[in-house]
Amino acid sequence: MMLRRAGAVCVLFAAVMSHGLYGAAGAQTPTIPLPSDLNVDPPAADVPANISRFAGVWAQGAPDGVLPHVLVVETVDGTGRAQVVYALGDYAEGNVNRGYRRVTGRILADLLMLDLSEGASVAYRLVGDSLHGTYTSSRRRDTITLTRARLGEVMAAPATVPGVVTGTTVRIPMTEPGPGGKPVTLEATLYRPTGNGPHAVLLFNHGSTGGGAVAPSTTMRQSRQARFFVERGFAVLAPMRRGRGTSDGAHAEYEGTCAPDLLGPGLARAIEDVDAAMAYLRAQPWADPERVPIAGQSRGGILSVAYAAERPGTVRGVINFAGGWTSQRCDEAGRGDA
Repeated sequence: MMLRRAGAVCVLFAAVMSHGLYGAAGAQTPTIPLPSDLNVDPPAADVPANISRFAGVWAQGAPDGVLPHVLVVETVDGTGRAQVVYALGDYAEGNVNRGYRRVTGRILADLLMLDLSEGASVAYRLVGDSLHGTYTSSRRRDTITLTRARLGEVMAAPATVPGVVTGTTVRIPMTEPGPGGKPVTLEATLYRPTGNGPHAVLLFNHGSTGGGAVAPSTTMRQSRQARFFVERGFAVLAPMRRGRGTSDGAHAEYEGTCAPDLLGPGLARAIEDVDAAMAYLRAQPWADPERVPIAGQSRGGILSVAYAAERPGTVRGVINFAGGWTSQRCDEAGRGDA
């Protein structure tokens, strides 16, 4: 089996964040809610330039391209203290409802930092006339770029991103291999184009937890990739392997080790999960089993390559995004291949 280094861990396509926002729950129009008394006060003359330049309205961005975001820095003072309105739109698949919150942030050099609920935080770096934000929690890490906007523009900012596709959660049955193997199910997100098919299907494999950067319980829905393919007539199936998301079974892909005697069985176990996903597709009347390319990112990328090699003739092609089963540390130690 091939085991190659990963140039990036699986956080590249991470799914959208869930913040527990409050806001205008009863709003009738699909716009991002903002407080009725929203106002941006010009910084006082004695406020340093590196602080005052953060003041204003920032918008035209969406984490992962699916969750609209507006940031309004209402006031700043000479100590770097900032009063901020932090607002998000809707993303049903990620269980995010539009809303806002007022928070106090702090500005240090070129960074505006906000502490959110439940240990989450976001830091915005000012680069030219753009804010480059990084949201971090115990479950995920997301990035976004915001640009300056006018107050009137964001009062009517749409709460959804046009063209975002919404997936359906399905359960994939499988029986764990070996003596006394028990039946389990895998969680998967299914995206289908219009029409009854049969459709070509992209099977997209997720990566690792990035050494714990992504909680094993997080479902990787791959909505950005799905949109590209659904618009071109493909269905997309994004399964979660055993022990990831809400899939049954144990997570036994042995992250954090360079030992070939552990890495090889972990990859073989992942191939078994892909077998179950392929069997599920072959049973669906809307799927064309003769037109199934396989793809994935990080561990999912090299898994896709290995699956095509281990199951010749099963898939029509492979797309590998930064694929690798081990970290660069394993290659540097001379043990990255097995």
